[in-house]
Amino acid sequence: MSTERVAEIFSEAASITHQLDRFHVKRSIRRGLSRQPKLIPLLEEAITQQNQDRFKAAIDTALGNAETEGEEKRIEDMRKYLEGHWDLLRDWREVSPNKPENARGMGCMESNQRRLAYRMKRRGMYWSEAGAEAVAKVQQGIANRTLKEAVLTVWPNRPVTKATASGKKSKQTRCDGHSPRKD
Repeated sequence: MSTERVAEIFSEAASITHQLDRFHVKRSIRRGLSRQPKLIPLLEEAITQQNQDRFKAAIDTALGNAETEGEEKRIEDMRKYLEGHWDLLRDWREVSPNKPENARGMGCMESNQRRLAYRMKRRGMYWSEAGAEAVAKVQQGIANRTLKEAVLTVWPNRPVTKATASGKKSKQTRCDGHSPRKD
């Protein structure tokens, strides 16, 4: 999917803040400094404070203490990865102009991916791009508990079937709660 298409899909968002998730940052640091664990808190603090001088000092210390070429390579790989994503190493809550009250951290997509993957893969179904997008939005609405508002916004007069507590279908109603007209 192209970058333009992704931007179009999320165009209704007031602003999009990009952030590298904590899991991948911490994994990179643990791999790079696996033989020098005392430097991990120093590097994490430099990243949290967005202090590039302290970041470089911690990297230089780690490289100076490296005992093998393999360890040096792991540290250099970590440095390149983190420096290459430096602008994405901040917490979105610190830079977002529209931060909701009690906003939580971003989390990690991998933990939420299963919901979509299970629904869309290995079940003998095929999806158009529009269909895949619709399924993703429904799953997002369910997870965020915003599905009802999304449906009312997109299809205010579309007939839907309400399910009863027993799971049986009841009469058709519109999303706004009125019964459809019988012509």
